[in-house]
Amino acid sequence: MSKQRRSVLPWLTIAIAAYWLLVVAAMHLLEPEFDPVRDYVSPYVLGAYGAWMTTSFFAGAAIAFLLAFGLARALPSTAWTKAGIVLFCIAGCGDIAMGLSPTQYPLTPPLTHQTLIHLLAGLATFNAFGLGFTSFSVSFRSTMHWRHVSMAALIVSLLLLAMFNDRWLWRLGEGTDGLKERVMIVLMFVWLGLAVTPWIRWAADAEGGIGVRTPAHQ
Repeated sequence: MSKQRRSVLPWLTIAIAAYWLLVVAAMHLLEPEFDPVRDYVSPYVLGAYGAWMTTSFFAGAAIAFLLAFGLARALPSTAWTKAGIVLFCIAGCGDIAMGLSPTQYPLTPPLTHQTLIHLLAGLATFNAFGLGFTSFSVSFRSTMHWRHVSMAALIVSLLLLAMFNDRWLWRLGEGTDGLKERVMIVLMFVWLGLAVTPWIRWAADAEGGIGVRTPAHQ
């Protein structure tokens, strides 16, 4: 990978993540018919500005693929790193499937084929992200630039997985599923911040010939 590309990738990831956040935040103002406490973010695609929300799924896929590609170059080629790469690619494909298959609202039977695809893809995407976060967090421990954030990243990733798969961490009831999803999204972006900040430093060191991926320099 060229030195210029090393320095651009983390900033490109940040830019796309900022776009995702701006779009989803704007949906809360532009489409107030959806309740942010009760409703997931996916139904925003059905509103007047749904095309913008649709782009957020493809932005999420781009973030997953950029992280997979960039961290694959920066981290040691361990089993944890390889698992994270595969899981992030699965998450990216899941985001694309969600963007191509909008959900119905409300989620009352009979469910359309598109809705079923959207729900299954969402299930795969969230779990793949959570497991991918966990895999990369463990891999961070073996790398100088990421070692200081590895424990925090691991805690965030495990909390995300627990919230998604267990009800006992969320006692506010099913009527607050939308709020729960938004808390999980916040956790995902916290992990992203923990991962990307050392990535920027690694890219800067790599440009200067300091940061390399060989064990001797870890």
